[in-house]
Amino acid sequence: MPMLMAIIDLLADGAKEALTIKEEFEAPMTKEQYLKEWGKLNI
Repeated sequence: MPMLMAIIDLLADGAKEALTIKEEFEAPMTKEQYLKEWGKLNI
């Protein structure tokens, strides 16, 4: 239930909170860097 409440909070008011989070997020790596690192995993 807490997850549902968090989703409701993020989507309320035209998804204002979710859009703010999305705009302010800075990825630690680019997609290309991530895929390159993923290929180095020994699983």
